[in-house]
Amino acid sequence: MVLFLSFTLSVLVLVVSQIMMWHFLVKRGVKIPFALAGTPGYVDKLFLKWCADNNRSFAWVVVVRALSIIAVIVSAYYTNWND
Repeated sequence: MVLFLSFTLSVLVLVVSQIMMWHFLVKRGVKIPFALAGTPGYVDKLFLKWCADNNRSFAWVVVVRALSIIAVIVSAYYTNWND
């Protein structure tokens, strides 16, 4: 049960951060195709490009999101889906 909760929270963090990053980029005029907006890594790539174009350093955001993806994979692996 605890591992299932861990998996659920990991997915929730990943989805919320994806929506926040998408909103951040759209608000700043970056064009994101709707079909690719949910693809892991695509919005991160656009975010890093936006940071480079605007002389900003927010690479830590992408590192945190990468750790979130790893957390989802690890928690999915260890979750007992039969409970």
